Amino acid sequence: LEMLQLSICKCRPAPVQLLSRGLFGCSPYRPGVAIDIKQLDFLSILHSNTAPNLSAWCTSLQEHLGSLGHLFDTEVSL
Repeated sequence: LEMLQLSICKCRPAPVQLLSRGLFGCSPYRPGVAIDIKQLDFLSILHSNTAPNLSAWCTSLQEHLGSLGHLFDTEVSL
């Protein structure tokens, strides 16, 4: 992790400055986090070459929905 300070103005918006440094901002205005484009490229390649894991996807979705207050009263075993 690295802290980076930018001087943002209309002529040099944050996304343009970040891209010139090889970073992708996580929001279009005043991004608090930016990710290295090389890391995003790796994750894209990884996603393309990884077999889908339905069980992990379902568990992740259930946990995410549970954190939003959507609870499931039954559980089905595969």
